[in-house]
Amino acid sequence: GRELPSRRSIAALLGVLAGAVGYVQADSEFALRGVQAYFWVSLNLAGIVFEMTYGKRLISNIHFSSPIWGSVLYTNALALLPMFCMVASTGEPSRVGSIQFSFVALSWLI
Repeated sequence: GRELPSRRSIAALLGVLAGAVGYVQADSEFALRGVQAYFWVSLNLAGIVFEMTYGKRLISNIHFSSPIWGSVLYTNALALLPMFCMVASTGEPSRVGSIQFSFVALSWLI
């Protein structure tokens, strides 16, 4: 099998767990609604895990001439069609004309 995590890795994971438990204990929405307060967050997390796992499986059998950028460009290219469909279905193209550009906003893009 696989090698067990090192002590340092276990300490880091326990630190993350302690932070998550501390956050939930301090969250007022969790105090009011219980576990239901995290339904959409959990659903989003499950979607991300599925997407990343399935995406890795899809591109694991493809040979890229550039191992790093090849997979990134391929993944982004696969995302273009669904992204444009989402943009069109939400009416975003009609809002493009009302965008106000400022120096600060453009500097964040660069």
